[in-house]
Amino acid sequence: MLGTRGAHNDRMTRPTYGLVLTTFVVGVGCFVEESGVQRDGPDNLDPLLESTTSDSSGETADSDASWPEVSEGSGSSGDPLCTLDSECADDRPCTLDVCDDGSCRQIPASDVLAEEQTPGDCRVTRCVDGEPESGADSKDVPNDHNDCTVDSCDGGEVVHAPQPIGDVCADGAICDGNGACVECVSPDDCERLPPDDDCQMRTCEGGACGQMFAAHATATNATLQTQGDCQAVVCDGRGGTTSQAVNSDVPVDGLECTHDECTGGVPENPPLPAGTSCAAGECNAVGQCTGCNGPEDCGDSTACQAPTCSVQGVCGVLDSAEGTPVADGQTDGDCQDLRCDGQGAIASFADDGDLPDDDGESCTGDTCSGGLPQHPDLPLGTECGPAGETCDGAGECVACVDADDCPPASECNVAVCTNNVCGVEPTPVDATCDDGLYCTANDGCNGAGACAGTGSPCAGADGDGNCRESCDEATNACTADDPDGGPCEDGLICTESDSCSAGICGGAPVGCNDPETCTEQCEGCCEDED
Repeated sequence: MLGTRGAHNDRMTRPTYGLVLTTFVVGVGCFVEESGVQRDGPDNLDPLLESTTSDSSGETADSDASWPEVSEGSGSSGDPLCTLDSECADDRPCTLDVCDDGSCRQIPASDVLAEEQTPGDCRVTRCVDGEPESGADSKDVPNDHNDCTVDSCDGGEVVHAPQPIGDVCADGAICDGNGACVECVSPDDCERLPPDDDCQMRTCEGGACGQMFAAHATATNATLQTQGDCQAVVCDGRGGTTSQAVNSDVPVDGLECTHDECTGGVPENPPLPAGTSCAAGECNAVGQCTGCNGPEDCGDSTACQAPTCSVQGVCGVLDSAEGTPVADGQTDGDCQDLRCDGQGAIASFADDGDLPDDDGESCTGDTCSGGLPQHPDLPLGTECGPAGETCDGAGECVACVDADDCPPASECNVAVCTNNVCGVEPTPVDATCDDGLYCTANDGCNGAGACAGTGSPCAGADGDGNCRESCDEATNACTADDPDGGPCEDGLICTESDSCSAGICGGAPVGCNDPETCTEQCEGCCEDED
């Protein structure tokens, strides 16, 4: 039922009336729109009820033609079957239930909205001849409260199209291109985590940021090491670093008369026994080579250390300043630079200008970070590939990330990007278009990707005296011959059955020679039979 109203009988009470109406016509009279406002029955229902139960003479008319009755009359005791409209309520959404003189009647509604609608389902239910009919409603747009979808209606169907990958959600998350707000689509989106290094690497799994740690004791790069300290910096298995004793990392002091060694991870340079032969003569008790006359007597130079000879004839070494460039041993593209450490040894320093070689991926960069080569994902939308492809923000070169990356679609179609592949979909039925033909009217998209017109812009065989009003596509004019046999009017009273033939309207002579058929219409056409 649509709702109830007060009984027609003055002794009846008027219950609440709750119709949602636009214009509701039953016989005569209208129900005015109330948009769901609860109120008493409208005053114009009484004349409506009277007009549907009485004819113009005031006598009671056959009500069955307007009001399908559920029940009527009164009970066996003479009491009415109903006293209130609410007692006549049924489960039909498109009838107005009334109690009239003790009988229930259900008035079928037309051209009104049904009281119960589903918001956001792209459809509207209207009452037609007392029955609900559901139709498409492009204004009943849904809202899934998802920042990563575009809500719309398409031919009565709910659509939640994904926003492009990388779009920012209200809470700071980003869209994954599949309609979900996620923390990341690439590890590079995980900026709250520490940058990647030898012992930890950011991950993005299922849209969530995480970290992957290198195994315990994994070696780290040379920029973290100290030459000759009898230690090696390694990963601790938890993303950090720790030191391990390495007795092969001996401290080289460059002196002939000392022994370079590690003892339990501790660097030592104990003197050789006094009298041990050396380049200039022999070693003394404190590890010095004595007997030199010049530096050349004390051994060879290295990249970061040169021999010396004191005035007392004692050999020594001179360490190059920290940071002194080293020519030999460099590796291009390793993000490191070999220089002197100030203690006579060669050390590796981070060099972010020593960029790594291209990794061959068009959607990753080639950079250095802390002495390590890195290949971060390029930003979403970066152009890549020979055909104008675009980066998806996760390191892949794809055809598209949204429809704007795709070629324009033809008329009655719209470009779409599905799973990073460009495609087309037809526009809705009756979308405006132009089929390019003069002889079609009411052009509109047919829902299958084509533009088609219906009808003609020309009058054609319209029954007048002009038989050349059909459409001529060649001249874009309404001057072609109307079809032979089409109706027309030649304007002559002495012809009948006028029709077009080769663009000319003509008719057969009226049969006026027979006095039986001669009428006033053909006076002057009939021959004298006397």
